[in-house]
This record gives sequence, C-alpha cells and structure tokens, in this order.
Amino acid sequence: MDFYEVLEKRRTIRDFSNRKVSDEVLDKILSAAFKAPTNDHLRQFEFIVVRGHENISRIVSPVAENTKNIQQTALEVAAGVMDKDEHAMFVSALPKQQRMLIESDCLVLPFFRQMNAPLCHPVDQSSLNYFASAWAAVENILLAATAEGLACAFRIPIGNEPEYVKQAIHAPEGYEFTCFLAIGYPAENAHICKQKEINIWRQNTSQRLVNRENERTHFNIVGKHFVRCQYADFQIPADIGHVTGSNHHYAGGIQKRLPDEFVTVMRKFFDCKLNVNDVIL
Repeated sequence: MDFYEVLEKRRTIRDFSNRKVSDEVLDKILSAAFKAPTNDHLRQFEFIVVRGHENISRIVSPVAENTKNIQQTALEVAAGVMDKDEHAMFVSALPKQQRMLIESDCLVLPFFRQMNAPLCHPVDQSSLNYFASAWAAVENILLAATAEGLACAFRIPIGNEPEYVKQAIHAPEGYEFTCFLAIGYPAENAHICKQKEINIWRQNTSQRLVNRENERTHFNIVGKHFVRCQYADFQIPADIGHVTGSNHHYAGGIQKRLPDEFVTVMRKFFDCKLNVNDVIL
C-alpha cells in the first residue's frame, strides 16, 4: 500500500475484533510516531500501552460518566447545527466513547512534555507548539496503523479525564496527556462513517487552495525539524499492568525490561504467574 492509498484508506473505526496485535506490529506503529516533526528539535513523547479489558476499564472509568452527562444534550444540539454526514458520524460515535476504548486490543496513552506555559493557558500560539507536535506524532500512528491493516479511534479527554489518567500512571511533572488512542483489528461488521467529500481547486490569481464546498482557504506550511530522544521517568503502578504481561512502556523508541523486584510486586497485585520477560519497559 503506497502512501496515498494509506491516506485514502484511513478512517476512524470504533468497532474492534478479538484479534491480537503482535508486539512486532505495535513496535512499528509506535516507532512511526517518532518520525513526526517536533518543536525545539525534541522528541519528548512518551507512550503508555495498556492491554486487557479490565485494565483499560480502570484507566477510562471517567469516560462513561462524562459521556452520559453530555450525550442527550449534545445529540439534541447536534441535530440542529450539523449537516447530514456530520450528524451521522456524531450519532454513531458518541455512544461508543467508552466501549471502543475497552474493546480495543491495546489502548495507547500519548504524553508530551509541555514547556514555557500551561497547556490550557497559553501565552500565545507558540506556546502550543508542543501540543501540536504531539498531534503530529498521533497522526503518524494513525497512518502506520492503517498501513498495517489496523483500526484506530481516539478520544480527546474532557473534564477530569486528563488529570485522572496522569495520576493513574504517575506521569512526571510537566507532561501532559494528549488523547485516548484505541488500536486493534476492525470487527467484520465495523461501522465506517462516510467521509465528507472535499474538492480543492486553485485560484490563478492568488494560488491558494480552496475548499469549493465551504470556501475555506488552506495554507501549506513548510518547516524543518531535527530530532533527538529523551527518556522520562514514568512510574507505572503495578495495577495498571496486564495480567498476561503485555503492558509496555515506550520511551524514545527504547524498550527496557523490568527488574525482578518490580515483577514480584506485580505478582502480588495480580495474584498470578508473571515472568520478568513478559513485561517490558
């Protein structure tokens, strides 16, 4: 599948099968994230991968209540302001917000290091460069997953969800949570929303690319970036791990095995057999 085929095929899919994603495929997908352009020539991304329905359920527990609180009102409002395609997508997506995360084979929690100003109180647009870099990395993951025949769906956290996740995995000071990213193989009957058709044409006078339907101007931004890797000291609590030993922590593309003492602690939490080689940092 060439690059433009991947772009054409990528869709948000919220219905997953029980087929497992191998560690080799997951490594390739997450490695793609570190090829994205980043602010200040850094690759200060960290990805926590959680497997197992029970473990994922604990991480996403606030999602159900938050979705319930807004669902009815949001659906009513959406019916009056959205076009047909947009509304169909919204009606399909909203009820699946928690289920799609739990039923995925692995839930990826992307973190990035926010510097200079608080994420939700930027001084100017430049303060959001780190946030923008994180989403460039997420886009690479989505495209790489598509190339591997996988389905992806993400949820942008609302309300108390970012702080809940940060506390659950003891994220280091200064790191921010980007989104819940569900990855897995699509179910046979997976619903695929219709993608809005966008036709572009070039105005000879200004050489701008314009969306003919909405008359919005699209600008091409060209940049240059250099990258390096930095490891963050995440302390992953044992109770977030996967009982079959499939919880991974990716940092700068480096994988590190857990010490025997930590695995012993995990055994106590899970009351199960767990080998040191089953869990990788």
